[in-house]
Order: sequence, then C-alpha cells, then structure tokens
Amino acid sequence: MDLKKLYQKLYKFTKKQEKCIKESKFDELIQVLEKKNEIIDKINKIEIKNYLKTQKNPKETHENLKNIMKDIKELEEKNETQLKEKKENLSKKIKNFNKKQKSRDGYTKDNAFEAKFIDKKS
Repeated sequence: MDLKKLYQKLYKFTKKQEKCIKESKFDELIQVLEKKNEIIDKINKIEIKNYLKTQKNPKETHENLKNIMKDIKELEEKNETQLKEKKENLSKKIKNFNKKQKSRDGYTKDNAFEAKFIDKKS
C-alpha cells in the first residue's frame, strides 16, 4: 500500500480522535484508537528507503511524508493535553462527589448516634 495514503489515513483518524475527546465519546475513541493501531502496524511493515526508491520524486515524497508526520505529531500532542485535562476534571468531580456522599452517609447510616434527652428528674 502507498505509505503517503497510510499517513493521510492516520491523520484523518487522529482528527476523529480529537473530535471524540472534545465530545467525550470514549467508546468511539477506543474504536478510533484501534483503527489507528492497525494503520500504524501497516506503516511499520513498509521499509521507507525501499518505498522512496519506488517514487518518481523521492525527495519530494520524503518531504511530504515528513510534513504529514509533523501534523500528526502536533495533533497527537494536542489530543494528549485535552485527555489529561478531561482526566483532571473528572478526577475533581469524583472527589467532590465522594465528599458529598460522605456527608450524606453521616445522616443515613445505621451507625449514626441517636439523639437522646436526659431527664433531670431521674
């Protein structure tokens, strides 16, 4: 298969990955990541030197590949940053939820101390 087309597909799926992260569609994100891994496996099987030798203009092809890889790398870094932010926000929400849950548990648990009045006459 054509290496340039594979890198273009990889870029396309990296854009889909970005969309999934923004929209918090994590099930879809997993599928996109699996597709990306398949493409990466195909890319890894291609020997770049041999591929470039088969091209009409190897130098231009090499530059095009480098540019696509650069774009993919930048987008991957952006996606990673967004994922970290989502993780931190989710972590804060979970901690906040746990705090509220503990305070509610204090009122609803069976082991809560009952209020008792002391009769001064006895």
